[in-house]
Amino acid sequence: MVQLLSHSKACLWLFCSLSLFLVAPAFGQARTNTLRRFDIRDYGAIAGDAGQAAGNVTAINNATIDANNPAVFGRGVVFFPTGEWFVNARLQARDKVRYQGEGMGISIITSTVNNLPVFEYFNGSFSPVNVNVAEVSFSDLTISRNITAITGGHGIVLLADGIGCAGGCNTGFSNLKNVFIEKQFNGLRWGPNNGGRWVSVTVENSESDGIFMK
Repeated sequence: MVQLLSHSKACLWLFCSLSLFLVAPAFGQARTNTLRRFDIRDYGAIAGDAGQAAGNVTAINNATIDANNPAVFGRGVVFFPTGEWFVNARLQARDKVRYQGEGMGISIITSTVNNLPVFEYFNGSFSPVNVNVAEVSFSDLTISRNITAITGGHGIVLLADGIGCAGGCNTGFSNLKNVFIEKQFNGLRWGPNNGGRWVSVTVENSESDGIFMK
């Protein structure tokens, strides 16, 4: 198990491309499916109002379900327009879905609870055991929290069981580009990566490890 940035209030700046292995698809691209955009506003999400947090969770997760349904739509992009999008529960991070905003500090996802991840891998359940994570990508987003995070209050969790990946699972071809993560317990919890790429990623003001990697 590898822990990076083990000191409190850790900060990481990855300005140049970090290729964890040399083989990777074009950033954020599902290799065998045409990408289609699913705007969270079309599902009822409302920006700038913390009172809409529960409704935003439902809207974003419904957009994710559609973006993850190749039989109906083809795999796609969950799009976060300009604004601050409050949430009060976990958002599903599903295989072969790209979560895209309009820029760091422009499209902001803010959790209003202290003990749950903002995004967590979902495949039938959150952080299932013995399941490989495949091609989950995040770009042009800020992920924040308006309350002090405690244990469990992470930014993005892409570990197959949320603690450590049993059975040799990995986080395959999952990418981060132009992502700013702040005020989380762990900014990122990431499984063994195969072919993913991180470009211009900032993890700042974490309550514990900025990045936890198995």
